[in-house]
Amino acid sequence: MNKAQENLVKYLLNHKQAVTVKEAAVWLGVSPRTVKNYVKGINSTPSGTVVFSDYKGYTIDREKARELLKDECTQNASPQNYEERAIYINNRFLREHTDQLDLYEVAESIGYGEDTIKADIVKMNKTYANFGVSYQIRNSNIVLNADEQSLRRLARVILFDSINENLIDMYTIREVFPDLDADVIKDTVERVLRQDELYINDFGMINVVLHIAITVRRLLNENSLPLLNLSYQMDKGELVYQAAEEIAFQLGQYFDIVFNEEEVSSIYLLIKANVNLNTVSDETDLQDYIGEELYEFVDGIIDQINEKYYVRINNDNFRFPFAMHIKNLIFRLKNRQRNINPVSQIIRQSYPIIFDMAVFTAAIITDRYGYKVDENELAYLALHIGGEIERQNFVQEKVSAVLLCQNYLNMNTRLSSQLMVNFSDELELLAVVGNENDLKKYRYELLLSTTDVQSKQDAVMVKIPMLGIKESRSLIEEAISEVKEKKRLRILKNDFNKFFTPDLFIINNGEYDTAKNILKKCADTMNNAGVVDETFYEQILERELASTTAFPNIAIPHSLKLDAIKTSVCVMICPKGIKWGGYRIRIVLAVAVNKIDARRFSELYQALISLFDNESIIEEVICVRTFDEFERFVRGHI
Repeated sequence: MNKAQENLVKYLLNHKQAVTVKEAAVWLGVSPRTVKNYVKGINSTPSGTVVFSDYKGYTIDREKARELLKDECTQNASPQNYEERAIYINNRFLREHTDQLDLYEVAESIGYGEDTIKADIVKMNKTYANFGVSYQIRNSNIVLNADEQSLRRLARVILFDSINENLIDMYTIREVFPDLDADVIKDTVERVLRQDELYINDFGMINVVLHIAITVRRLLNENSLPLLNLSYQMDKGELVYQAAEEIAFQLGQYFDIVFNEEEVSSIYLLIKANVNLNTVSDETDLQDYIGEELYEFVDGIIDQINEKYYVRINNDNFRFPFAMHIKNLIFRLKNRQRNINPVSQIIRQSYPIIFDMAVFTAAIITDRYGYKVDENELAYLALHIGGEIERQNFVQEKVSAVLLCQNYLNMNTRLSSQLMVNFSDELELLAVVGNENDLKKYRYELLLSTTDVQSKQDAVMVKIPMLGIKESRSLIEEAISEVKEKKRLRILKNDFNKFFTPDLFIINNGEYDTAKNILKKCADTMNNAGVVDETFYEQILERELASTTAFPNIAIPHSLKLDAIKTSVCVMICPKGIKWGGYRIRIVLAVAVNKIDARRFSELYQALISLFDNESIIEEVICVRTFDEFERFVRGHI
């Protein structure tokens, strides 16, 4: 189990009555869908079904749950299998910023023999080949061969894999601030913004709540921010500023504290950055507010993190809250104020690379200002950095969009809020711009515009009315579907050689006349190619017996486990056709997926179905006789 799943088990243990998925979601600070995924993960442990579901909600087997929690506490922290050992080795390369590790030291540090690690290196050369990296044993060292771009791809997947359990959510904030009622802060912010028809997505809301919680704790300790004489002047008549004032007033009454103008302005800027997305004006606002010198210093920190850890966090979603946190952190350091963070050890142990980034950031601050950053503050820095990586992980499957709308009577803010209220599950709104020339600053897939546009890049465009999206909802839905279809097929074009290889291409002229024989041939071929182990046949047979993987003309057998050595597709073309699951199958695509590509499996699966869901396409593909012809065929139909 991961930490979030443990939290759910503990939460259910504290309730004798059934708990609804909505109640659990609210408590954990995640979506109902995420809760369902947690339950699925809990019930997939060796303990079997621990959480039960019926029309009343979730109940838990209390004895099994306690044993499960006990097992989690006593489980060896060392890597337990090949996948975990591979992640450990890659983490070592990335954290230590080296291209060479001592083989014997690595083996000893995790309690395995050198021969096991050597065998892992052979597998890793297949597993991570798609990232452009390779490994070799040279003398007594493990050597990593990779260029800068390949290292960035590897770092991205390693980081995403390490943050798959909600590093920062409402549950985390409750743990960090046990002395505050964080839910009151969240509820107050949501209520005030809702009254003004302002929308903030989940990650923006977490940033705002975390920022305000830190401010509330400081004020309760009678530590206010100083009123600075800056040239920047707030527009106090603006809707967002009025919302910030109302939030500060209501929370001030609840906690019996007073937010001064500096603190209200800080809340205003953070909310504005998340609800408006007008990065052109907001960037100037931020620079004026924190000062040009500090703005450039924070930009420098972000650039150095990107360079050293091969990540990309130089965007406004991260820069705004991070810059304001650094501003307040420096103030606390100068005035010797401490912010206690009770989960600092958990973050250090569970997210070592993220914590390493925080230490690196702290070192830059210490070098510039001379103040030592303690471990409590390190944990806050880690939460900001990890939260941004988690946000990128979450939104990568969404459609990236830009809204082109002039700022007339605050319509750009209201229109963007309407879009996100209705399409937040499918759209990642990158920016709201008021000028067509600003579009070139962004890479987007969907353009939503209130005016005619001359140049819209290679994007789908929908023209929407200035007064609201009610009449355009169906057009927007169709455009989102069109973009998703293009993205699904693009994976086959861009990553063709990562999934398909000549040694996994078979022409079946009648030698394999049953589905079972075909499954065996595909599994054996993939095993001989070294992309799966000998258990793959039993896995795909088990999946097929549970429910057929056949569709009209095409079958896509696959395992329920994501334990392939390398994500691959074995292609078998059957010109004569074969009876399978009630259909006549002409092409078989056996898919094996490695865990690091888990989130791409759905895209690959849908892309294969989309491409071959056409009778004329099938008639063409069954005439293919070589792998090169097959590649030309696929690329020619995308």
